[in-house]
Amino acid sequence: LALVNFALSHVIKRRCFEQAIVEKKPQLVQTGIIIGCAFCEAISIFGMVLAFLFAYPYFFVWFGLGILGILSHIPRRKDLYAAAGM
Repeated sequence: LALVNFALSHVIKRRCFEQAIVEKKPQLVQTGIIIGCAFCEAISIFGMVLAFLFAYPYFFVWFGLGILGILSHIPRRKDLYAAAGM
């Protein structure tokens, strides 16, 4: 489930970025980033649930994947310029 969330976060972000470029709405870039980060945050929450409820010894892997996902959603300047029509 966590890996599906990771992949889905990037797909949704990419679609929001493409829509932002087509419609020339930079606000959609922000929406894509927020949704993508929320999906990646869920991965870290899954890791926390595994740690507390099931005493899973490798819960930190899910924390790391969530953090890596959030860091991968940092917008690039070219995406913002493309959405603004610059």
